[in-house]
Amino acid sequence: MSRILGRDGSTVTRWLQKYRQGGLAKLLEVNVAPGAMPKIQAEVLSQLKEKLQCPQGFSSYRQIVEWLEKEFNMQVKYKTVYRWVRYKLLSQYFSLLIALN
Repeated sequence: MSRILGRDGSTVTRWLQKYRQGGLAKLLEVNVAPGAMPKIQAEVLSQLKEKLQCPQGFSSYRQIVEWLEKEFNMQVKYKTVYRWVRYKLLSQYFSLLIALN
């Protein structure tokens, strides 16, 4: 059977075991590895995003690093803050603001 399916015998065996354990639902279940916890938690991110949208906000990524340390006692690397803000929160908007200052 493994030759017909083009899979290794151990893979087919594992599929059969899953099917026997829970039927089609178990066989089609997709397991996702938990991965690492985000360095900046959702509650902090929402406050950061709120502050970024204020006119006074921040003028640099370094200010954000300092704010996180002062307000939340978080040691977050500059590179991590840059990545979160630039690519996940405000994309190019914040980078443009920094360039203008």
